Amino acid sequence: MNATYLKSNIEDIKLKDKCDIVFSVGLIEHYYNKKLYKIFKKHMEASKKNGCVMVFVPNRTLIYKFYRKIMTGLKLWMWDEKSFTIKGLKDLGKSTNSPLLKTTKVICSMWIGALYKKT
Repeated sequence: MNATYLKSNIEDIKLKDKCDIVFSVGLIEHYYNKKLYKIFKKHMEASKKNGCVMVFVPNRTLIYKFYRKIMTGLKLWMWDEKSFTIKGLKDLGKSTNSPLLKTTKVICSMWIGALYKKT
């Protein structure tokens, strides 16, 4: 497999070649409103036609809310992030006309993975 690992601010990435798969973990949940959609669009722009984009984000579940509340109370929560629902992930895909193909939950359902196809 030929893979390239990029370390850069996503807002500054300019790829000359498109990718078969674009994968990010723990990124888009730190953006809000129009900027969230802009960052998600960057993922799609980096993908080839019929390529895939996979993102992992915090899942808005009771266990996530409980964990966040405990960690915030202990002053150990240091992130500014938005948790997602499957509906929210579907809406992201709709914003770029990219269907949500599959979701999966990991780490006691505190994280959700979403797989999109670029059309």
